[in-house]
Amino acid sequence: MSGPLRTTLAVLLAGALLAAGLAAADQARETRTATRLDETVTRFVDAADRLAARNDPTRSGIARRTMTVTVPAGGTVGIERGVVRWRVDGGPWHRRQPSVALDTGETPLELAAGHHQLRLSLRLRAGSSVVSVSRFPEVETGSRDHRAHVRRT
Repeated sequence: MSGPLRTTLAVLLAGALLAAGLAAADQARETRTATRLDETVTRFVDAADRLAARNDPTRSGIARRTMTVTVPAGGTVGIERGVVRWRVDGGPWHRRQPSVALDTGETPLELAAGHHQLRLSLRLRAGSSVVSVSRFPEVETGSRDHRAHVRRT
C-alpha cells in the first residue's frame, strides 16, 4: 500500500471511531439523565405519598413540606392531572402515578432544567386527601393594594 492510501484509510478509520465514540457518549448522557430524572420523580412521588400517609388533611393545608426538585440538563418534569411525568430531550414521556391525588391548580407545572422549590400541602377536598403542589415561594395576588407579593412561610 502506498503512503497516501494508508493516510486516507487511517483518517477514515479515526473518523469512524470518533463517530462511534461520540454516539456512545451521547447515549450514556441520555441514560444518565433518564436515571436522574427517574430518581427525582420517585423522590417527589414518595414525598407526596408520605405526606398523605403520616398526616391528616385539613381545608387549610397545614401539613406541608417544601422540597427542592433538581431537573438535569436535557430533562423536563411535568405535573398535571395528578400524574408526574418526565422526559429526556423531547423523547417519550414516562409517567408516575402517586397513591394520593395531586393538584396544581388551574395550570400544570412544567419544570425545565435547574433547581425548583416546590411546596406540597395536604388538603381535604370533597372528603378526600389531595396534595396541592405549587412553586415556592408562592406569589399572592388580590391583596389590598392589588400587587403581587412573595409569601415566605
